[in-house]
Amino acid sequence: MRQAENELLTRVGPGTPAGELLRRYWHPVSIAGELTEEKLIKRVTLLGEKMAGFGQIALLNGAPHPNAAKVFINWMASKEGSEIFARAMTVAPTRNDIDEKSFLPERVIPKPGVKYFDTYDWEFTVTTKEKVRLRMKELMAQ
Repeated sequence: MRQAENELLTRVGPGTPAGELLRRYWHPVSIAGELTEEKLIKRVTLLGEKMAGFGQIALLNGAPHPNAAKVFINWMASKEGSEIFARAMTVAPTRNDIDEKSFLPERVIPKPGVKYFDTYDWEFTVTTKEKVRLRMKELMAQ
């Protein structure tokens, strides 16, 4: 690969072709246990930009309209924003003041006292997920 081609594919800063492409996708930047009630914000550098985020949302350092971004993040964390997101994604909301029974099928709603897989957990991702995939493949072949 020539140097020019290498740079085209590996430079990911703002305004670069690869950077602009990669900014269109979600990127996992944390494992489940890193965000706690005591530490809700995580600061990271991703694609050459500093940012801070929680859950599935982050504010880019140097965002074109930082105040608008802060308003959006506050809205997403609100009851209304969380409910709209949960309805659109058909997932259980992370807030406990939203009535998920009004829009989710009973089978999707987490039950109290039941232990669920944390699909964002590092151990699950690198060990259990592949075992589950292979078992599902085996069952579907029968």
